[in-house]
Amino acid sequence: MSLRETLEEKPWIGWAVAGVLALVGLVLIARAVIRPAPAEQLASEILIRFQDTGDTQRMNRGMFEKQMLSQSAIAPLDPAVGINNPKTNKPTGFPEDAEYWQRLVADINAARAAANQRRGTDRPSQ
Repeated sequence: MSLRETLEEKPWIGWAVAGVLALVGLVLIARAVIRPAPAEQLASEILIRFQDTGDTQRMNRGMFEKQMLSQSAIAPLDPAVGINNPKTNKPTGFPEDAEYWQRLVADINAARAAANQRRGTDRPSQ
């Protein structure tokens, strides 16, 4: 018996498959609309406040994260050390969103620890 004959005898199978596909399509569309893509998140701006001068600076989130990743390739990040203030050249710049800062430091440190473990090093190299 062919697929066409089966669908002619039992049309509910075709409707069930169409319903499942429509539901999957709606879920995919909803996910794209509700949650922004990573590229959009990295393109958003964050406000950096420098603790020593009180100045603020808007910075692209992706550039900020890149700058944090480049501070040290292996060593864990210190949450008390931010990005350099252009006026004083001291690492006192932190995002105003403290939760984002803590999550970013934890994520970077976890990734570095996993990389060190894969390399077989217990501690960061100097």
